[in-house]
Amino acid sequence: MSVLTEAGLRQQLRCQDLAAMTDFTAPAGTIVTPAAKAWLIDHKLGLVVGERRVLRGPNSPPAARPGPDDRPGAGRPAGTSRPGGSGATGSRPIGSGSAASGSSGSGPDGLEPSPAAPVSALPEFRAPAHYTVLNGGQLETKPEHMTALRGDLLVMKDHPAIALRGQLDSLEAAILEAQVVFRRLGLEPGVAELGQVLRYVKNLLRAEVLEEPLGQISLFGWDDAELRARSHRPQDYYGLPHFATSVDDGEAVVRLNSLRTQAREVELAAYNAFKRSDGRPPEREDLILALNRLSSAFYLMMFKAKAKEYQS
Repeated sequence: MSVLTEAGLRQQLRCQDLAAMTDFTAPAGTIVTPAAKAWLIDHKLGLVVGERRVLRGPNSPPAARPGPDDRPGAGRPAGTSRPGGSGATGSRPIGSGSAASGSSGSGPDGLEPSPAAPVSALPEFRAPAHYTVLNGGQLETKPEHMTALRGDLLVMKDHPAIALRGQLDSLEAAILEAQVVFRRLGLEPGVAELGQVLRYVKNLLRAEVLEEPLGQISLFGWDDAELRARSHRPQDYYGLPHFATSVDDGEAVVRLNSLRTQAREVELAAYNAFKRSDGRPPEREDLILALNRLSSAFYLMMFKAKAKEYQS
């Protein structure tokens, strides 16, 4: 029987590309010290001793589940893996709404579909037979201070990825409030564009939860490069220079400015959730870039509102 320490673990993996690994496997009977387990958790790696899983990392393959003939009901569908992995679904433009919402798109006014149509970007959740925690243990029921990161894996409610999901949820709510304001002001083209943005944000949330890769960025018919170019040179496109928002700009512009700053905060939350401790670029750079371009999109909407382009 051997003992695996943190120093021994570092020595074994010194020449390995940790970013390409999902699990570390030790021989059966190995005693793994708490410091070694903590090191694996810090580097987002799972641990398997012999044939027994001790730690489940965020990118570990899903546990085998009993089939429908072995137990009543079915668990939450598996099949998600790290972006680009074999379990990831095909990518699609982020701004498209059909796959994310489960509907064919928005209504004629750009608002979300009617209540009779499915509007959630996420699949239905069904409780698993048991829950797993980061230290490899299993729980029969979910404690109130924990929540599901994905599948049956539970984390503390202040986990950075959970905080990011909460901010995305708040941003969705703020976009809906902005649609109400634009409708009251009679700015129907703006209501429609905010509907596009809402579907975009729903797709971002889905991609994070299900670990799906994002497709091409697309908002208002503009790709990543076009959004960036317009936000850097608004004078060329709208005849207006960069400006600092004031009360004289009116309710629509001020509301859009609030959405712009909120999108920036969500971008920072995404960076905090996916940054690496060793200085390498963060994981999910696609999500972080998509959120950066989202704040640019709100900025461009401010120019359109200031130029009276939303007045029908």
